[in-house]
Parts: sequence; C-alpha cells; structure tokens
Amino acid sequence: MLPFRSLLFSPGSDARKLARAATSGADALIYDLEDAVAPSARAQARRAVAEALARTDRPPVFVRPNHPDTGEMYADLDAAVGPHLYGVVLPKVETVDEMRRLDEALAEREARHDMALGSVVVLPLVESCRGLRVAYDIAVSSLRVVGLAFSSGEDGDFMADLQGEWTPAGEAMMYPRSRLVCDTRAAGLWWPVDGVCMSLDDDATLERECALARVLGYQAKMAIHPAQLPVIHRAFTPSPEDVTRSRELLAAYARAESDGSGAVRHEGRMVDRANVLRAERIIARADGVAALGGYR
Repeated sequence: MLPFRSLLFSPGSDARKLARAATSGADALIYDLEDAVAPSARAQARRAVAEALARTDRPPVFVRPNHPDTGEMYADLDAAVGPHLYGVVLPKVETVDEMRRLDEALAEREARHDMALGSVVVLPLVESCRGLRVAYDIAVSSLRVVGLAFSSGEDGDFMADLQGEWTPAGEAMMYPRSRLVCDTRAAGLWWPVDGVCMSLDDDATLERECALARVLGYQAKMAIHPAQLPVIHRAFTPSPEDVTRSRELLAAYARAESDGSGAVRHEGRMVDRANVLRAERIIARADGVAALGGYR
C-alpha cells in the first residue's frame, strides 16, 4: 500500500475532468460513478471511466461505484474492474454483508480479466452513525480493505445523519473522527482517510481541517478540486525538521541500547520504545512520500 496523502474526486460523467485529474498532482484519483453522476448519465459515465482507466499516464485510480442496494454497483464494476484499477471506494457502508457482496463481485471480475484474487483493494467510506457503529467489523471483513474513510464534509451524509452543526473547530465531528481512526488501527490498518473540505476558495478552512485530521491520526484527505492538493500534501507530509529529529532520536536510542539501557534522555525527554516506533514511522512515511514525488 502506497502512502497516498490525497485522493482527488472526479465526476465519471465528465471526460474532460477525468483527463485533467491525471496531471493534477494528486497522489491517487477517485473516479466517481455515484453522487457526482445523475442517474440519466450513468451509462455514459461508465464508458468515460473505462476509457480513462485504459490510459496509464496517471496516478493510481480508485472508483466509487454505487451502493450494492441500488442495483447499479455491478454495472459500475463491469466498466471499471481490470488491470488498470487500483481500488474501490465503497460508499455508505453500514453492514458486513455489503462488503461481502462487493468482495464476491470483485473476485468474479478479477477472474474474468485473469487478475490475481485480491488485486483490487477496497477503501470503505463511512457516511452514517450506523456505519460508524460497525466500522471495525467492516475493516476486518475482507483482506482487500486497506483503510477506512470518513465522510467529514461540512454538508456531507454523516453530518446530515448526525443532525449536528458544522463549526470551524469541528466539534460535532470530533468523536466520530477519532472513533474511526481507533477502529482503523484496531483492525491492524494504518490508513484512515479524512473526507472532503467543501470550501473551495478558503485555504484557511482547509488548513484547519487538515491540521485537525492530522492531529487525530489521519494519514490522508480526500479532495474535490486540484487547488486543494498543495495544502493537503503539506499537512500530511513529515517536515524535514520532523525527519531530522526522528533520525537523531533513533541514533540516541541506538547508543543507549548498545550500553544496555532500554530508555534514554534525549533533548530533555525520556525516550523509550514507543518513541522509537513513532520516529521509525515518520521516516518511513517521508521515504514513501519521496517515492511518490515529494511535494507535488
């Protein structure tokens, strides 16, 4: 699993936006066949997505199909699943059975294309209080699951279900955001993904949302416009200072360990194995981001 920091949505019915997304600088793309597509445009959107997936000069692509209960998911997957598809963002997940149906549908289509079983990963999108209630069960329901995503948007499905009120500080979403991160980690997954910021012309709001998500443990954020990507990338990329401090901490701990000590005083703090693990993860994430192209 690559250390994607950003996932940029593009409506499947707009071939021009699908093409532009390929050069946006996003770490990964989401071709949307669900909310961004009118029912009357679904057939055309599937054709456009299939054509866009055939092009290889772009970042990895996830497709968001319609929910299994709509009856549209299978046609969406017919159009999308193939050797050029990286993953599926399943919307409005609330039960393990929905995950089972997706898993079976993917397996059938992987076999048709002579792909290895499990080639297509899944990122479930939690958009309701009921979905949050079973987030851990959803996360462990399939080996395809690489993380959990949360619908944290100001006017998104989760806020509508919660009947809360959006504020700049994000008070209404604090518990559900944190709960999703904890369930992701408890499932042994490292990639909780925060939802979109609805403010397109307000970098301060986006920066505030990214900072809050990062403090809570999120590793990435979804975007609805390429202009949001630089802010998202800065927020979810370890700074050079963080990397330097992490390397120095590891060196200090290694010296202490060679002297037979399990903890060491470093820069006025006691450092033990938990600090070492955090430092190692910061360095690993920085290395992974560098492999993606750094601050794109």
